[in-house]
Amino acid sequence: MSNILPYFQDNDKRARRAITWNIISIITAIVGTIIAVVLIVVFAFSAYTALGSSSSEIDFNSVIPAAGIGSLFIIFALLLVIFAVLIVAAVFYLMWLHRAHQNAVAISGEELILSAGWHVGFHFIPLANLVMPFILMYHVANKSAKGALTLVKWYIGLSVTSTILSVMSNIIGYTITNIDQTSNSIGALSAISSVIGLISLPISIALIIVFIFVIHMINKQQKVTAEEKKMEIREI
Repeated sequence: MSNILPYFQDNDKRARRAITWNIISIITAIVGTIIAVVLIVVFAFSAYTALGSSSSEIDFNSVIPAAGIGSLFIIFALLLVIFAVLIVAAVFYLMWLHRAHQNAVAISGEELILSAGWHVGFHFIPLANLVMPFILMYHVANKSAKGALTLVKWYIGLSVTSTILSVMSNIIGYTITNIDQTSNSIGALSAISSVIGLISLPISIALIIVFIFVIHMINKQQKVTAEEKKMEIREI
């Protein structure tokens, strides 16, 4: 395919929106989680006090009326807000990604292994979304933003690690709830689950930070590469 640099499109605005909304989603999730936890603790304590229970266990059916429907509504509303912000962040990211893919084709003058539409579409296909988006992201960086390749590799590595830990945690959780609760293995499994949780937290934080920088670096490097290509064409 001949060089198609004239089709290179500015992606700064989409990159800024994707980064901004992902930061907003992170802040919203953290603040929402803190508020929800505080409300749950306060409601449970208030219900426990109001019921005058001397038992260490609280009947959930009694806690709900004591806590109040309004309190539960606040928590539900928080979850809706977090979910809505995540959707907006995902939409802006996919908009940026679609154009970044197109720009990779424009810069390299070659088609990638799949189209920009499929790059976006694979995010919604179960199982395939665990592999293909990362392969395509690597190709985008390799074809048009080599300066961001190292960061993309870190992003892929952290994503794979996070997914593996999540699967392990789910398997252990399922095992714990489906075996004899008097089994000696319960303690060991619970300890492993706690360790996985401790490891997962810093990895998840690092993944979010790297993800934001990946958007920034690919966008920046594509502009630099496009300018270099244009200079080469002018010299010819």
